[in-house]
Amino acid sequence: MDARKIRIALFGALTVLGTVGTLNYNVQFLLAGGFNSPTAFVEAAMVNAASSSVAVDIAVSATAGMLFMVFEGRRVGVRHIWAYVVLSVFLAFAATFPAFLLARELRLAARERASAGDPSPAPAA
Repeated sequence: MDARKIRIALFGALTVLGTVGTLNYNVQFLLAGGFNSPTAFVEAAMVNAASSSVAVDIAVSATAGMLFMVFEGRRVGVRHIWAYVVLSVFLAFAATFPAFLLARELRLAARERASAGDPSPAPAA
């Protein structure tokens, strides 16, 4: 298996893992009435020094990652970049960042094929 197919498989698997791994907890939080204010999720994450450290770590990393998605997505021609950013906020960055990397990898593969004169579609994940 070539390196690109391995990256596509890894990014696809991480997208599924990030979605399943966070969506369950987000739904539990929602069903428990946790989203009663715009800041409720952040407040719930910042209950002690350890969880606050993790929350700040994720918030800063996700912000940098979302900026990367916008800049790199525009550079390589990934479509619907806004959806990755919005879903990062409402679903989880752990789901949307690997999904973006998957879309980026597929876009780069399509560009390489087009520059080589091959009109075939992007490789399957």
